Amino acid sequence: MYRSLLQKPYQQQERILVPTERMKQEAAAYLDVDESRIVVWPRGVDTEMWHPVGPQEKQAYTAYPWYKGRPIAVYFGRVTDEKNIRPFLELELPDMHKVVIGDGNSKEAYKSRFKDTHFLGSKFGDDLASHIRWSDAFVFLSRHDTFGQVVNEAGASGVPTVAIKGTSGPGELIQHGINGILIDDESDLQNGLLSALNIDRKRCAEYVRSHYSWDTSAEIL
Repeated sequence: MYRSLLQKPYQQQERILVPTERMKQEAAAYLDVDESRIVVWPRGVDTEMWHPVGPQEKQAYTAYPWYKGRPIAVYFGRVTDEKNIRPFLELELPDMHKVVIGDGNSKEAYKSRFKDTHFLGSKFGDDLASHIRWSDAFVFLSRHDTFGQVVNEAGASGVPTVAIKGTSGPGELIQHGINGILIDDESDLQNGLLSALNIDRKRCAEYVRSHYSWDTSAEIL
């Protein structure tokens, strides 16, 4: 009964917009709507805010006393269990700095347990964007995001993402070896990070900026 009530308003629409191909397939099945009426409409990324490191730009991490010049593996977003951050925090990365940017109900517990990770708290605007573009790899292991805008924000900055293959958001946004690395599961995270360090950052940024700009999104709409 509830499902039929939910389906009815959608079945009356000429077009239904969804962010990814997988969401299109799931929506068609759940709502009992022909796929031809469902349009994949990806979100755009602000390419003026999210951009690669510019000439003469100051390295964001030199302000921290713990920074020793090693590559930065970063997570940014809500710090909660549902984001599946724990495998990243548990990983031993002696040759990389592990950084978490953001806040959430798990932050204090994680911070007290994982002493080798640098928790920087919430950052916004240009300050956040600067920290991301000075990072070397973004870790996003969430299995439940329907899109994952942070993947494109990092990618537009020239920072590749390591994510899990088959997920509805990152699994579609990432072209393996171009703007990120897709791993089978969390156990392959370390290899994924090492592979991400070899990705051409310029090519990564160009791919995301050409496929997921707001101009592209507006043209689809």
